[in-house]
Amino acid sequence: METNIHTQSPSQAASLAFGTTMVPYPPLPLRAFMLALLLLGGVMLLELLGAHLQPISAGLYFNLRILLSLSAVVLTLLIFGVGWISTGPPQTRLNVLVAGAFLVVGLFELLHVMPLGAANPLNSLEQRALANLFLLAARLMGALALLLIVFYPVHGLSQPSMRRSVLAVSMATVLATAWFGAHYAPQLAPLLNRCQSTHLFRVALELVINGILAYAAIALIAGRQMRMRLSQSHVLAALIILTVSGLSCLLATRQHDLLMLLGDGYRTLAYGFVCSALLRSAFTRPYEELAQARDRLQHEQTRLQATEQHLRERETQLEALVVTLHTQQFELRLANAQLQALATSDGLTGLTNHRALQQELVSATHRAQRSGEPLALIMLDIDHFKRFNDTFGHPAGDHVLRVVAGVLRASVRSSDLVARYGGEEFAILLPNTTSSGAAEIAERCRQALSDLIWNEWPITASFGVAVWQPCREAKQDLIAQADAALYHAKHQGRNRVELA
Repeated sequence: METNIHTQSPSQAASLAFGTTMVPYPPLPLRAFMLALLLLGGVMLLELLGAHLQPISAGLYFNLRILLSLSAVVLTLLIFGVGWISTGPPQTRLNVLVAGAFLVVGLFELLHVMPLGAANPLNSLEQRALANLFLLAARLMGALALLLIVFYPVHGLSQPSMRRSVLAVSMATVLATAWFGAHYAPQLAPLLNRCQSTHLFRVALELVINGILAYAAIALIAGRQMRMRLSQSHVLAALIILTVSGLSCLLATRQHDLLMLLGDGYRTLAYGFVCSALLRSAFTRPYEELAQARDRLQHEQTRLQATEQHLRERETQLEALVVTLHTQQFELRLANAQLQALATSDGLTGLTNHRALQQELVSATHRAQRSGEPLALIMLDIDHFKRFNDTFGHPAGDHVLRVVAGVLRASVRSSDLVARYGGEEFAILLPNTTSSGAAEIAERCRQALSDLIWNEWPITASFGVAVWQPCREAKQDLIAQADAALYHAKHQGRNRVELA
């Protein structure tokens, strides 16, 4: 019974739940290229038109930067809160690490705002160096946090001790950076501040940060699956926007450059994408998955109802088939038993036939060789049986063969095997029997047959006995020796037992 179950993404399930029509998105690499092209277009347009635009006042410039930076602080702290509180239980190590990283980003963004909000913002080289230091630290930590989201390999659960450790490391990182900047601001000023052009050290640091972001973005475009259950498109958009934001800041070489404002806006927008992905993962995705599970359940219920009806219809047929199968199995076992009996038994006497005797002789020889016990074989032939058949006819001869078979079975042990070797010739296989024991059994059989008389015709037989000792003769030699002893008994006058 075929079932057509098509899996849906959470967004598709939510759209079906609210009755909206799904419009297929372009592939992820195409969307990434379009976004990068759009963002770079804005940067290049502002770069080309910047010299022709009327410069804005320093007060408005710094107010806009403070507004964008405070927005970035709010978004990063919101990312920390969502990642710290709303991702469990159970809460994974990755959730805690990402939350701690964005706490550091938020605090660095806040420290970056403080020099901008001074009475004479960025009037001193040290204040500008501190602002640039915290901005670069925030961008670097943000890049590392996104790299962690993309490449963190472990999915283990976090422990309370880990949460405390992450919080302590985050605060220590911020305090250490602030202390370093406060004590070494004069030395940092020529490295981080813009003079006539961006200093090479800052260019190198910006390129490192952009390289980290670009590497993570390329990995996502190439198909890497993230461990966190975040929207891949949102994370990729944040990576691309942060990369273009760094490029915009690199190109800003003039005081109060609008490219710096554009870079701040892009950076805030990137944090917004990360925050949106976390909020969707923490609050929206469970409802989407619930709607998807409800649709699957309804589909399964419909399918199960149809299956139950089909099974009820088949149940009666199966019961009849089971009865028929049991009957056929019984008949097959009976037929196999009959075939086995026909294959191993002589049809006239019911004794083991020649073929089965050969097989049993091989097995008995192997057993005797393993145990080190002797194996005896008696070959006997009814005396003058051809003349008996010519005198009394074949039906009488068949009757005598059956009687002889019964006498032989009655005269041997239960472990011995009596077989019809062919015509009027019989064989008796005696496991664990010495030559004297075999001769005794043969003599007992000879005497029992001597008591038989058919219409004043005495029934006698000649016996040849051979004994197999381990590691001496093969089965062919045992048969040949017993047959030679039988021939010798006939030559000596019949109705006697001869040993090989």
